[in-house]
Amino acid sequence: MNVLYHVDQMEAWQLAAGNALNMDDYCRREGIFCQMEIVANGPAVKGLVEPAAPYLSALAELAEKGMVVAVCQNALRANQIDPRQLPGFVRVVPAGVVEIAQKQEEGFSYIKP
Repeated sequence: MNVLYHVDQMEAWQLAAGNALNMDDYCRREGIFCQMEIVANGPAVKGLVEPAAPYLSALAELAEKGMVVAVCQNALRANQIDPRQLPGFVRVVPAGVVEIAQKQEEGFSYIKP
């Protein structure tokens, strides 16, 4: 199972992290191989530089298990965020919309919390 979460608004982070944790728990319990990726663009990229954000620990835990957390370089620039401010588990991609399209072509199911 391949799952792609798209986060483009700050309010979606908590739900996306919770959904991803639930998916990970389910797949592990049922013995289902699952690849997951969260792609952040737009204003949501600001949520990755908020040190007190409650969802960051969940994202870090999921990243340790293999989930990719990708962030749009264009959105970082638009929001004046230096990629060095991001947590170490975050991967910068040139364009979030391209990443989403590529993952869908690879068979990832698109989920927008």
